[in-house]
Order: sequence, then structure tokens, then C-alpha cells
Amino acid sequence: MKSFSPKWQILDSTHKGNRKSYIAFIKKIPIIRYLISNKNRLTAYTVTIGMNGVLTLLLFIIGFTYDRVNIAMLYLLPVLIASVTYGLGPGILSACLGLLLFDFFFIPPIFSYSVSDLRFLVSFAVFLTVAILTASLASQMRRRAEEAKRREAIANTLYSLSRQLAANSQIEAIINLILQFVENAFDTQAMIALSQEKEFKYYFSTTHDQQVMAKTDQYILKWVFRHGQTAGLGSKTYQSAALLYIPLKADENNYGVLCIGEPGNYTISTHRDHIEILHAIAGLAAISLARIHYEEQAQLAHLAAESERLRTALINSISHELKTPLTTIIGASGGLIDSFDKLSIEDSLELISTIREGAMRMNRLVSNLIGMMRIESGMMQLKRRETDILDILGVALADLKEILQTHPVHISTVGDIPEMYLDELLLEQVLVNIISNAAKYSEQDSPIDISIQKDVQHLHIEVRDYGIGIPDDEKHLIFNKFYRASNTTHISGTGLGLAICHSVIEAHGGKIRAENAFPRGTRIIVQLPIQFVHSQKIRKDDKN
Repeated sequence: MKSFSPKWQILDSTHKGNRKSYIAFIKKIPIIRYLISNKNRLTAYTVTIGMNGVLTLLLFIIGFTYDRVNIAMLYLLPVLIASVTYGLGPGILSACLGLLLFDFFFIPPIFSYSVSDLRFLVSFAVFLTVAILTASLASQMRRRAEEAKRREAIANTLYSLSRQLAANSQIEAIINLILQFVENAFDTQAMIALSQEKEFKYYFSTTHDQQVMAKTDQYILKWVFRHGQTAGLGSKTYQSAALLYIPLKADENNYGVLCIGEPGNYTISTHRDHIEILHAIAGLAAISLARIHYEEQAQLAHLAAESERLRTALINSISHELKTPLTTIIGASGGLIDSFDKLSIEDSLELISTIREGAMRMNRLVSNLIGMMRIESGMMQLKRRETDILDILGVALADLKEILQTHPVHISTVGDIPEMYLDELLLEQVLVNIISNAAKYSEQDSPIDISIQKDVQHLHIEVRDYGIGIPDDEKHLIFNKFYRASNTTHISGTGLGLAICHSVIEAHGGKIRAENAFPRGTRIIVQLPIQFVHSQKIRKDDKN
């Protein structure tokens, strides 16, 4: 019996042993080359052929030779499986292969492609049509399922990025998130060019900023920004460019351009999904930049409205506060001039005292205004020096001598009061404002208690009056600019004093608060950190 030998072993002797030449020749065949270059496709067609072969073997062994209708239906199963699993190509291959196997093994005469009855040709045509339609519908279902999964993955990715962007309100933080996301997701470099007036400010994803800048075409960059359209690598405009340029456009406003790419990396331009994701990322970046832009505009509008409100309140308060002492000064000085020779020494001194009181009141008002201007402009700087808090209190009480004539002042100290490094002028202004308020909002002859004590870490200064008090729900508001408690509208004031006190004490690293006293009155408590003061002293000594 003649043994079987591979074909290449019985060819001409000159070709004997040249298997590699024949294999190379076979690999040059287009369809073979396509399958080899795409291993997934090769697997798909191999599995498809295997399914039809196994099905044929089982049917032939079991003996379904005469049950041809059921056999034809069974050959639709590989068509359906191949189409759903691998796509339309393997499905059509399964349909054609199933028809050939069905004809060869189950249509008489068996083991031949001859047909004994022409009616089988109609059956073959129907089978092939149904098989191809089945493959087409199944592959469409597969594509739609893959599209749904792809879109779900994109949606989840963009949702995660959008949450991170929404949590940031700084432009730099948002840009860094976008650039890092693009670099990690696509393994490529990225850059964002933001428009600032007539120039661009550049932000880079990596330290290779010079490489990205070297590849950036300024003409394309400006064209994309001006027209709001994508250009460059992978697009329909300026396809030969080294980078892909995507505008950051939202609400008809273009905030900049996202540039992606690096030498030798063309994956972005060859995948439509990548382009879509990058457009979505650019859209999220543009929305975030627009949000920050509108927030800044809203903040500016709010500041403008607040400034106008404060300006109106300031003008009204100043005009009222200045008018009262000025009227007093003008009246007293006029009476002094007109009746100088007729007035007794006591009456003259009373008028002079009235003039001085009015001037001191105006001086406090002007000092508060100047202090508030320094605070608002950021020009307030502490000029610390070693000082005794009791000396500052004495100066403040001397300035308020006229006001305190009808209010007995009780001063108490607990323990040794250390000398501290403070801005004595600003702290004097704080004490003047607090004590004058205690006198202003109290009845005549009601006392004012001042206590000073220290603990391990803090110095506490408390000023207590027996006046009208502060509503409980307004205690945290009285340190705001121009705010005055609802029960003080019948008493003149600007609402600046305690606001200045709050700013000065905080600048010293301390705290100030208001409490209602029992049975009536108000307690203003100032707390200054001693350890903070000592550290200032040490630093000053070191400098010396």
C-alpha cells in the first residue's frame, strides 16, 4: 500500500526541503496575510470552521441522514453563534460552509456535490438566504451590544472625571486633572493653551514641555481657537500636523485649546473612540472653565453690590455721626464767642468741655474709618513693641474721660500681668471702642467692670456693662462691618468699632467674643495668646 506523503516531498528535487519558501509564499496570499496579521480574526474563523466540522461529524455518526429539514435547522446554530460572538464575516463563512457540508454529506448522492433533485437547489437558496440574514441580524445585535458597552465605559470614565472636576474651583487644579487623565488614559503627552487677553498661557502634562512646544504649530493653534473647530492629527483639517488640536468651547465661548500627541504615537488618530472621548474630555474641561468664569463674574457682581451697599451705609452713618458732634461744636463755640464777656468761668469751661468732647468723638470716628480703610486695603501691619497692657488701658481710659464721668469704672487683675509684644496703638483703639460702647449702651451712673487675668497660654481682658445687652441670635453678627444690633437703632453709631476690634485681635493671633451678662448687660471678652507673644519676643531678641 502506497503511503501518503506531504505534497512538498514529491515535488521536483530542486524544491525539496524548501518548506520555508512555500510557507512564505502561502503567507503572501492576501486573505492568509490578513488572517495572520489579525490573530483574533484567525481564531474566529478557525472556531467557526471547527464548529461546523464537529456538528457534521456528530450528525453523520448519529445517523440523521434522512432527517434533512432538522439538519438544515441545526446548521443555523453555528451561524448564529459565530455571528453573535465574532461578527458578520465568520457568520457568513459559517452559512456558506454549512451549505457545502449539508450538500456533501446529507443530500443524495452523498459525498458528492451533484444534486439528484433540482428542488434541492431551491432549498439551498432558502437556507443560504436565511443563514445570511441570521448572521446579519446577529452581528448587528453584537455590534449594538459592543457599542452599548463602549458607551457605558466612556460614560463611567467621564462621570468619574466630571466629579473630580466639580470638586475643584481652581483653574490650575482643573487643568492638571485633565492633562493627567489624558496622559494616563492614552499614554501620550498633552498640553492646554488658555487664552489670556491676546496671548496663550501653556500648561503641560509632563516635564517634556519643550518637546510639546516644539511640535506645536502656532498657526493651527490660533486657527482652532479662532474657528472653534478640531484640527490636526486624526481630523479632517490639517491632517499632516504632529498634534491633535481640540477647542475648549462652551456656551459659544472658546477658552483655549487642548493639544495631544507625541512622535511615533498614532493610536489617537486611528481610533474613532479615542477621538470621541477626547472631545468629551475637552467639553468637560470647557464647562469647568466656564463655571469658574461665571463664578468669578458672579463674585465680582456680588462684591460690587456689597461695595455699593457698604458705601451707602458708610455715607449715611458718617453723615449722621459727623453731623451730631459738629453741631455740638459749632453751637458751643458760637455761644462761647457771642457771649464770651457775659459768661462765667464755669460756663465757659463747660462750653469748652463740650467742644472737646465733640472733637474727641469726631476723632474716634475718623480713627475707626482710617482703621477700616487700612484693614480693607490690606495695609494694616502690626508694629509690635514690648508694652504693659495696664498702661494701654490707662491711656484708653484717659481718652474716654468725658464719656466715663457718669460711669464708674472698676478694674481688677488676677495674678501677675506679663509685658507683651503688641501694637499698642491698635490695642488702645480696641479698648477705646469696647469701653466707649459699654458706656454708650448703658444708663447713666451704671458701672463698667474691667478685669484682666491670665492662664497658662492666654491673657484675658473682659469689659462688662449693665446696659441693654445683645439679642442672642445677633451675638455672632455684631463683629461684621456696619452691623448694629436691632435693639440699638435709637442710639447713633456706625457699626465699625467692633469690626475693627475683631480684625485687630485676629491680627494678633487672638479671639474676641460677646456674651450676655446676668442679670443684664454685655460682656466683651478678648483673648490674646501668650505663647504667640513670647515667640515674637524671642525672634526680636535673636535679631538683636
